[in-house]
Amino acid sequence: MKNLVNYVFEMSQLKLQDHVGWKKIWVEYPEKVAMHVYLAQIIGWILALKEGADPAKVIMMILIHDNPETRILDLDYIAQKYNPGKKTAEVNAFNDQTEGLFQELKASMRDLFAEFMGQETPESRIAKDADKLEQSFQAKIYMGTGIPAARIWFEESGKLLQTESAKALYEALTQTSYTDWVQALFAKEGMLKK
Repeated sequence: MKNLVNYVFEMSQLKLQDHVGWKKIWVEYPEKVAMHVYLAQIIGWILALKEGADPAKVIMMILIHDNPETRILDLDYIAQKYNPGKKTAEVNAFNDQTEGLFQELKASMRDLFAEFMGQETPESRIAKDADKLEQSFQAKIYMGTGIPAARIWFEESGKLLQTESAKALYEALTQTSYTDWVQALFAKEGMLKK
């Protein structure tokens, strides 16, 4: 049980860790890695249902995909260029993190992580698409709040999508403001007439 407690405390570090790539374009207070993972899980659930894949498996892959960042930090695309061993470091960190967990949990997590890294199953590709789409959603918010350089992330993330549902969701995102949902709610409830 002590190993499980320590593991949860280590994962809580993701609530503190910035999604650092945004700092390259002067986002002073970017979202935390844990926030990124949460929204990516919602997107993954949606995509899994649209693609006829296993939503629970997709969500679990997304849940753990950034766990190594508690040890190797969040390396953005530029930093990855100079750290070609990032994937190996992620696998090594993940294996060390899960070593002390009980066998059933350790095996399940390692299998899911390996599947995500391999990108050979529909669920792994959906999980990766959700990861990229979350960045597109975040970029859209940053663009709308005065950081036009976020368009780089928005466009580049869109080019990396693999599944038809992810591409369709991205296309709809290109036509939608990050505030459309609240404006529609205000209009529906008559709040804008006061």
